[in-house]
Amino acid sequence: AWRVAHPKQAALFYIPVWEYTSLSIGSCNSTTHAERMVRAALALRRSPHYEASAGADHFWSSTGHFLSILHPNRTAALAPFLRRSIGGYWKSFCAGFTCTSAPNRPGACVFEIPYPTNAVPPSAEIAPPARRNVFLFFSGTLDVCCTGRQTRCKIVELVRNHAPDMLISPSTRSSKLGRCSLRAVESLNSTHAKARRPQSWLTTAGNIDSDLASVPQLHFASNTDLTGGPYRWLGRVMLKSKFCLIPAGDTCTTSRLYTAIAAGCIPVVLCDFLVGGFEPQVNYSSFWVKIPTAAFHRDPIRAVENLRHIPDAEVTQKFQAMLDIRADVLYSSRASRTGTNFLLGVQQCRKELLASRAPKTHAKWSRSGTI
Repeated sequence: AWRVAHPKQAALFYIPVWEYTSLSIGSCNSTTHAERMVRAALALRRSPHYEASAGADHFWSSTGHFLSILHPNRTAALAPFLRRSIGGYWKSFCAGFTCTSAPNRPGACVFEIPYPTNAVPPSAEIAPPARRNVFLFFSGTLDVCCTGRQTRCKIVELVRNHAPDMLISPSTRSSKLGRCSLRAVESLNSTHAKARRPQSWLTTAGNIDSDLASVPQLHFASNTDLTGGPYRWLGRVMLKSKFCLIPAGDTCTTSRLYTAIAAGCIPVVLCDFLVGGFEPQVNYSSFWVKIPTAAFHRDPIRAVENLRHIPDAEVTQKFQAMLDIRADVLYSSRASRTGTNFLLGVQQCRKELLASRAPKTHAKWSRSGTI
């Protein structure tokens, strides 16, 4: 793809709008979010290039929730114009808060893009599976809504009874624990009481150490602190882990998948509907392990122990396949191909939209059928 100096030469047009950022900032330079959305809408309404294709060759991206376009406070006057264009979204395939209903369409054509990941430095050494001393790792909250609610709660079984080379470290977003976190604490209390160890479960970011021997059993993690404490610790441990558990949260889509890829930790996906960003350009099935959700719900322990039956040669093959696609999904990777993959997604959407909006040729019919 080439950037051109004149719009008449362009096949695609980028809409530089950051609706989620604008909403978060609020008032800025004597303008409100609503006013900025109105100005953007007017610019598109007056654009002969937008009108010529009815938006089919205009594209944009969003770091907001997949309901951004549908929420009246997010895009307001701009929404009708973005609905006719192409959108790349972190979460583009779910309607409402489930992954089982029809795809949500905040644009005329949408596709999923990867999350950025900051937990693993681009310069980090990516060790092969044989040099990793943690067999399976998970750290995250056990209390979520919607898609992953049952799956996350089933992880309590792994907290209660897992092999010594597995590291299951639940986190909580507040000191008020949810039902599943409380069950995990009960399990930890029981385990540590038998071992006669101190009972101190809720640690803060400052107490989290990279030493696996002093791993926190239940720690506090903030969604807004994406560079310090638990987040950096998560990246360090993923670099030492052979497999990383990727369960559904509120939806199937999660940044955890891309952090695992950045760390060279083979993702073990616990969500039947997860497809991954820039699919089908990226062959996720070549390296991840997908455990059917129903199988994990029936017997979490057996489901993860079955990972040990994967031959070493296959594990190495998956690891190498994952290394091969890192540049396809990691924005910070050297020689990153994310820009190319984004434009390929836009181009495919453009073809589909132009084909769907082309004048239809209707066959003539007789009583006996088509003429």
